[in-house]
Amino acid sequence: MSAGDKGSRYAQLAALANEAAASAKQIGKVDPATEAGRPDPAAEAGPPDAGDPQEAEAGTDAKPAPETYVAQLAPPTFSPPGGSFPGLTSVVIVAPIPTCVVYYTTNGTTPGPDSVVYTGPIQVVKSETIRAYVSAPGYEDSPVASASYVVTP
Repeated sequence: MSAGDKGSRYAQLAALANEAAASAKQIGKVDPATEAGRPDPAAEAGPPDAGDPQEAEAGTDAKPAPETYVAQLAPPTFSPPGGSFPGLTSVVIVAPIPTCVVYYTTNGTTPGPDSVVYTGPIQVVKSETIRAYVSAPGYEDSPVASASYVVTP
């Protein structure tokens, strides 16, 4: 590249830089100190001094505490699903993860932590509604699920 080409390229770059600086100044993004080629003292200062009460009150560097999220368990499922059955039916409640504790009722009331803990299939001999939810450490309890079973003669 010849010296004339370098000078021309430099002139183009300088014109583009000036144009960018003028545009930025128009929208209020450029400090006059930096525009003149001097370093911006605020940019080099770093975070405000913790000892300055005015800056501490302003909370300019305050960061919100990270939010914690707790996953909610999926509701349990029933096998077979509710419906009409001739005579005795054995119902299995399936939890979404093996470490869950399943709480249930068979009288249609909402189960809670004092309800019966599921340990195996429930024998349905008369029409009833089974309601259940699951709980496990580190998770939010599941919504209550229900299934109604009608025993026909």
